[in-house]
Amino acid sequence: MRVAGVICEFDPFHNGHAHLLRALRDVYGAEAIVCVMSGHFTQRGQPAAWDKWTRTEMALAGGADLVLELPTCYACASAERFAFGGVALLAALGVVDILGFGSETGEIAPLQQAADWLDRLGTQEAVEAHLAAGMSYPAAREKAAAGQVPAGVLSRPNNVLGVEYCKAIVRLGHPFVPVTIPRVGAAHGAADTGDGFASASYLRSRSDPAQAAGLVPDATLRLWHASPRPSIDRLGDLLYYRLRTMDQAVLAGFADVTEGLEARMLDAAGRGKDYETLRQTVKTKRYTMTRVDRVLLAALLGIPKSLPAAPPQYIRVLGMTKTGQAVLRACKQTASLPILTKTADADFSGLAAEMFALDVRATDVYAILQGGAYNVGGRDFTTSPVILA
Repeated sequence: MRVAGVICEFDPFHNGHAHLLRALRDVYGAEAIVCVMSGHFTQRGQPAAWDKWTRTEMALAGGADLVLELPTCYACASAERFAFGGVALLAALGVVDILGFGSETGEIAPLQQAADWLDRLGTQEAVEAHLAAGMSYPAAREKAAAGQVPAGVLSRPNNVLGVEYCKAIVRLGHPFVPVTIPRVGAAHGAADTGDGFASASYLRSRSDPAQAAGLVPDATLRLWHASPRPSIDRLGDLLYYRLRTMDQAVLAGFADVTEGLEARMLDAAGRGKDYETLRQTVKTKRYTMTRVDRVLLAALLGIPKSLPAAPPQYIRVLGMTKTGQAVLRACKQTASLPILTKTADADFSGLAAEMFALDVRATDVYAILQGGAYNVGGRDFTTSPVILA
């Protein structure tokens, strides 16, 4: 069986995602597709708009066969660590042949060229020179890449992730082949639609599923109100509480908190009034808003610097189809990490226990953001993987 891997968020699963999965089957001959998907918090530093079980069902109905959870420490990290975690998990299965992803270039060669440049001696020093001039990291990297990498490759979000996937494959020494599908329709983050395609951010801004009709598969529309959206107001309240009861030394130990950012965060928490005020007060020219959001989330969830740098410790199943069950049976003979289908069976120690505890904590915090009947602890232990016939 030829197996393709995809690293994703699917927040929500839309027509562009369905196009990618179809292309992996039609163009690259994939007979099964394994998706490593973010859990309840995302790479943009925000709670997912739909819970991980709802998004798993969307994915399975849309063409995925097996959905695994990308641990929180990678899901909420930089593009480099996000890619590292996802690639390492797919490789640990021992059955994946190709890694597929969408990109603005639609060609693999420029992305691999950029990946090679990023790993070249002297590259980081060139980037740091521009950082010292006050640029944000993405701007500094693009400036340093001028003349070394095809224009635009490191300035467009799907390209950037693709470059990091290529880099992770080489660094980790994994044999599967990266392939890319041209992104179609609306651009990443665009506020419009094009030819039946819309960005995930556009769809997240719609409260009425009727506004998404024709832009997402029928299953996504059906599941649109399967669970309540998380409250940003509650997120702000939790962050203010967390920061106002924390000292600077503890805050400095969380992921992405560097260069004295902890002092700025504590000062902002003492003067702000809501979530938007907090994030705007922390932000400077040096930091992108996404970086600020990830830093705040790391403080809220308690993500230590050490976790995103560590390798994955387990493979957690969120859902599967009949084909996915066959893939999973094969993985039980080839996987280099323990496979967890029943959370109650988790018996980890050391780094694995720390990583798993963070995933459980993320779900418990997400439950607070959902509120109402969903505000119960331990849902990771009471919710079974989604099985789609």
